[in-house]
Amino acid sequence: MIENNKSPLTDKEASILLLDYFKGFISEANRQRIDEWRASSIENQRKFDAVLELIMDVRSLDVLTSTDVEAALERVNARIIYERRAWLRNLERVAAVLAIPLLAATIWLSAHLDTREPIYCEMRTETGVIGHVVLPDGTMVTLNSGSMLRYPNEFTGDKRPVELIGEGFFDVKKDPKHPFTVTMSDGNSVQVYGTKFNVDAYPGEDCVTTLVEGSVGFSYTDKNGKQRETKLIPDQQITRTTDGNVSIVGIKSTNATAWKNAEIILDSTSLKQILKTLERRFGVKFKVKNEKILNYTFSGGDISIRNLDYVLESLRISSGINWHYITSTDDECAIIEIS
Repeated sequence: MIENNKSPLTDKEASILLLDYFKGFISEANRQRIDEWRASSIENQRKFDAVLELIMDVRSLDVLTSTDVEAALERVNARIIYERRAWLRNLERVAAVLAIPLLAATIWLSAHLDTREPIYCEMRTETGVIGHVVLPDGTMVTLNSGSMLRYPNEFTGDKRPVELIGEGFFDVKKDPKHPFTVTMSDGNSVQVYGTKFNVDAYPGEDCVTTLVEGSVGFSYTDKNGKQRETKLIPDQQITRTTDGNVSIVGIKSTNATAWKNAEIILDSTSLKQILKTLERRFGVKFKVKNEKILNYTFSGGDISIRNLDYVLESLRISSGINWHYITSTDDECAIIEIS
């Protein structure tokens, strides 16, 4: 364990803390050390971004070690040394041709380097995969299967904007001076200052936002073309349907976020909702012979959705519905008939 102190972090220490940082198992004191380390230089920010890219490439934090992270930091160090040498060679040429002091050229170049535009990153999750990402401000996001999050490598300006397609759970780092904004593909958006909430916004489906903690403002355009904002309190859920209708209900927020733990909370949950979740989780399609059974509801606790056959067999035993594969499970998209 690395003790919290005021001494600068070495790359070895940073690699250990960064791994804990992205896994979400870091103390507040060490989180502050990482934040200060990032802010102390452009080079450290580049190292942070390199580790983030490494995590996005491997798609799983479980397989990474601090040695892998330290190697990524070393690659950044080598790149920085190479770039510095190249800059000096270019500056010497400029100074010789223009007969200006080298110091003046260095100041001019530094001023222009600091005005760079932010680089946008994309985190995508494939079918059956739940992803995790820590944003530059320390906000932690969990992405459901088949989702995409787009965000800058650093937040500048008055707001912290991100874009979401699909479903994500957000644990937003508090910063009252810089509101955090999630914009969905249908134009709806959520604005917060520091809170926990879930957004379900898959293309072509109803947009559903559930507040777990704190407060949020849900912004949308009504049927008359006017911009509206509705404030939520914890355990409230707002839905904007594809045809523009808006409704708010009270809900146990744990029901809306159970997907993070690969579970469904059965609390008067319809078969239609369950099958929709399973399609998203396993990349299958259901063919229902009698659509009336889609209104069947299930209650009585939670059910793990880590194994598709187990879930379907549990539903068969509890309700009497039958199921079988129409196409092989080896096909790209299996089709399952429900009757």
